[in-house]
Amino acid sequence: MIEISENIINYLRDANNADLAMLLSGIKYEQIEEFEDHFLVGPTSKCILKISANPKVCKTIDYLLHYERDRLLTVIKENDKTINESINSLSFEDDNGQSISPKKELLCDLLILKSLLIRIGTGLNTIQEKNDEYIILKKQTDKLITSFEIDFKLDFEDLWEWYHYYKEHYGSYKERRKYITDLFKQVLKSIVDTKEISRDEIPLTGWDRVDRVLGKTNKQLGLANNEEDFQQIGLLCREIFITLGQILFDSDKHELIDEVNPSQTDAKRRLEIYVENELSGKSKSALRKYLRAAIDLSVDLQHRRTANKIDAGICLEATYSVTNTIRIIENNK
Repeated sequence: MIEISENIINYLRDANNADLAMLLSGIKYEQIEEFEDHFLVGPTSKCILKISANPKVCKTIDYLLHYERDRLLTVIKENDKTINESINSLSFEDDNGQSISPKKELLCDLLILKSLLIRIGTGLNTIQEKNDEYIILKKQTDKLITSFEIDFKLDFEDLWEWYHYYKEHYGSYKERRKYITDLFKQVLKSIVDTKEISRDEIPLTGWDRVDRVLGKTNKQLGLANNEEDFQQIGLLCREIFITLGQILFDSDKHELIDEVNPSQTDAKRRLEIYVENELSGKSKSALRKYLRAAIDLSVDLQHRRTANKIDAGICLEATYSVTNTIRIIENNK
């Protein structure tokens, strides 16, 4: 794989696509050939551009609208003559733990929110599919954008509010696309132009014990340089989950999953009971799966005896994700 060149980044900046330039900065890519065996015509192949990046960056690129993705492919092909002209699709892979800055994280969140609103407004996705994801992401973005002191407020608290707004004001897909594009234009420029901040400057979640350990864990990760240090990150993440379980689990309110009453330190069971009770129903199915997967990932990494820096970093990110998602749920009760 090769890292995206400065020529491509500068080309995008010069073409007034500084947000895409910032998004693509640091990614790697390669041209691959995929083979398919069709019943009628036999084996066929096609060339694909495979992108390796942080998972959030990959998700953001994947969420780009078709004309934005086409633009990205065109720019890469124009500036890298080794890429086959016939390539018209992308695939993605995790770059195994490359972290991104809070500034780039905010850029990704805003680009995904922008795409979600346009997708709903133009019929590419349904509200039922994306509403939970939108609500969670908007809450996270509102918090992060405050840290950068950027003046931007997205008025649609959920996708139904956006639906009722565009039904009243904008009849065509073209009008809805233009409205959302214009709405995000200035804030995306502000993100590109603003100075970076550290994670320490981002407001904490609000639970004192959880916040203290999150802050401590973040600092420890920056200092960790051997296996014992990385294992300590897992132990601190476990402490966070134990505290969360003690805060959230209510034996009088929550119905047990398997008739086993969890102990004070059985964090995984307590959190799973919370998720099953507080996020019941078909509409919350995707959110339940997301939280269960993040909890399982963090717990698995917490107990890894041969931990390395990648394991420790992913463990902390999964713990942040679970903590902040649950904080959003609690804030909206």
